[in-house]
Amino acid sequence: MSLFRRLNPKAQPKTKTHSIGSVEITLNEGHQLPKYEAKHPLYDRFLPVLASVLPDDGSWIVDVGANVGDTAVALYQNCKNPILSIEGDAEFYSLLQRNVQQLGGRVTPIQALVGTGSVTGDLVRDGTTATRKGDGQGSTVTLDNVLMQYTVEKVSLLKTDTDGFDADIIKSAPNLLKSCRPLLFWENDFQSKEQRDDLESGYDFLRDLGYSRVWIFDNFGFPILSDIDFSALTQINDYIHSTAAMGKPKTIFYTDVLAATPENEGLARKALAKYRELIPAA
Repeated sequence: MSLFRRLNPKAQPKTKTHSIGSVEITLNEGHQLPKYEAKHPLYDRFLPVLASVLPDDGSWIVDVGANVGDTAVALYQNCKNPILSIEGDAEFYSLLQRNVQQLGGRVTPIQALVGTGSVTGDLVRDGTTATRKGDGQGSTVTLDNVLMQYTVEKVSLLKTDTDGFDADIIKSAPNLLKSCRPLLFWENDFQSKEQRDDLESGYDFLRDLGYSRVWIFDNFGFPILSDIDFSALTQINDYIHSTAAMGKPKTIFYTDVLAATPENEGLARKALAKYRELIPAA
């Protein structure tokens, strides 16, 4: 072992393995995904179902906040679409590359910080996620520019999971949303008034682009409301803010949201019906 590695054990982060379906992936040692999946049977289960109803027409799935590639691996096993996986954190990106390398080239990994440029801060990792904090000026590229650079012209699903910065990412892709009108699935999380305001202005942005129906899930993966408009989502944001402000009881930490334009509502309804088959009937 080199002197550098003896003095700096973080040079070679410890890892562990975890199975996603039939594929074994590598996680950093502090990653909580195995714990979450063991405790919550529907955690991260909807996206693979959604992928299974997408048209097999060569259209792309774009995964922003790809982390170590666990979502890409799950999607890969449930559809035939090419997948673009974008991650900003260097350590997560290294594991993403390693994990998708075994998938035969259908997943393209990219290291980039995506957004409009209005959000500043450096990525700070906590074991399972990485989020932007502080006043650092990490270089940001719009999602539209990433897709142009990689010649991604047809997209059927855009997924974002970036711990409070999802609205900024979605707003950085107006050309994509206008031309492809993909299904959208994002983590609807906010830790400040600024993040909540950004999310809710994002709802207006999406309404103006024709996204009229949403499906809402709690952070454990359970469906809450289906086939509704954005006003109900704003009311759930009120509830989450109230419980956070009071400190307890906190029953929902954030929501995940699926949004569709009229031409894709049928796919969303089909996916929800299929997903509900995973839940025992009353």
